[in-house]
Amino acid sequence: MPGAHSFPARTASSPTQEDHHVFGKRTPHDDPPLLAHADDWSGDRLTAFQERLAVAVTEGPDADGITAMLDEVPDTPRNVASLLEHLVDEHARRVVDEGRAREVVQAPVPDGAVARVGHILVVRWLERRHDLGRRVIRRVAHSPAPAVTPPGRTGRLLVRHLAVELASPA
Repeated sequence: MPGAHSFPARTASSPTQEDHHVFGKRTPHDDPPLLAHADDWSGDRLTAFQERLAVAVTEGPDADGITAMLDEVPDTPRNVASLLEHLVDEHARRVVDEGRAREVVQAPVPDGAVARVGHILVVRWLERRHDLGRRVIRRVAHSPAPAVTPPGRTGRLLVRHLAVELASPA
């Protein structure tokens, strides 16, 4: 229609490109779904790994052992997102069990990008705002660039941080 506002269409070649809607507002439905990958683990395999990880983090602070264990998981957005959601849920459950939920929600945001995102995700879970937390998880599960190796990708760094923090005494 002549004179009507037009917005650029999202292209298939750029799944991470963001549309800028009127006033910059977006809904969770605007985010593209995580793409399937040949290395994605099945739900059963992820569940079994998450159980092993839960045992490893309760045994004590062995950051090297936990890192080696996390390296077993193929670096795909779905695998990383699944691990992130599991670890955030475990952090939130532990905080509630210890009676520290209000303290964590009201705590200042930590320094450092990875610690900051981890804290925000746990707070989202504690506030029962899972949809917003999952949106962040979907975004960090994607790698920032193909040139960055898996251990340096944001999602992978966040998985390591949350797992090591779970293994550390409260």
